[in-house]
Amino acid sequence: MRPIALSLVPSRTLDGLRWYKVTDLRGLIRDGEVAEYQVTLQLGFRLRDQDPIET
Repeated sequence: MRPIALSLVPSRTLDGLRWYKVTDLRGLIRDGEVAEYQVTLQLGFRLRDQDPIET
């Protein structure tokens, strides 16, 4: 689905993106056609430490 594919574009700069889950999908119908849509996602990724915290 195009909305999901577009939402994953940030994975080009967000290193470590691992998974996604569509939590909501809705749209607006105007004149019998989809005029707008909205997708809500949960994304899973890992943060990479640049300066490890000393304990």
